[in-house]
Amino acid sequence: MIDYAVITSPGERELNEDCIAYKESNGDYAFVVADGLGAHGLGNIASEGACDIVIENIFQIGMEESIQKVQKTLLEEQDKNGLHGKMKTTITVVKINNNHYEQLHLGDSRIYHFGRMKLLEQTKDNSVCQKLVTAGIIGQSEVRHHRDRNKLLNVLGMEWNNETPYTLKKGELHRFEAILMCTDGFWEWITEREMKICLWKSKSAKEWLTMMEEIVLQGGKGNHMDNYSAIVVIYRR
Repeated sequence: MIDYAVITSPGERELNEDCIAYKESNGDYAFVVADGLGAHGLGNIASEGACDIVIENIFQIGMEESIQKVQKTLLEEQDKNGLHGKMKTTITVVKINNNHYEQLHLGDSRIYHFGRMKLLEQTKDNSVCQKLVTAGIIGQSEVRHHRDRNKLLNVLGMEWNNETPYTLKKGELHRFEAILMCTDGFWEWITEREMKICLWKSKSAKEWLTMMEEIVLQGGKGNHMDNYSAIVVIYRR
């Protein structure tokens, strides 16, 4: 059994450039979280387009092929309309079939895996700050409020510096393992320890997400809070 819950909010901004999507087909599940980047609402178009294309195609042509299709579409639309660099988006995708999962991410939207009462794994951002963490110049916890935290190195809709800048991973889920997919407007205001504690205390995916959102709102309120979006999944089989 898959238990999941979703949320997306403009935060304290006028426009929500985040987008979420999810779909179930013959027992397979697909979840997508995207954070649009750009100007004059074009980031919103990029994130919505990415979610639509992935959800429409993932069960037919696969995850990587769907992402490549998004990239091709965004670049073509920008070229056609003279909008170079203005229709970009991060992406996280998770597909689950029975106890097998496949995930992909690009940008600074994240995927967290929890199990055995601890954080098992989290994705690494495609960002300047992540480069600083890898080099040992700053700690992972310092990324949240670093002055360069929004400087991304690769996203959908920009020319990539290599053919596959995204990270793809496959694995197995075990009973009661949980996944959190979220944009930076969400993880910026909640620590991994708080995510874990909320999971321990919750009895459902919805309760887990609600408890985390309360913490996010407490931290972000009055700070020109960015859009925030999240999908949580708990594997119960």
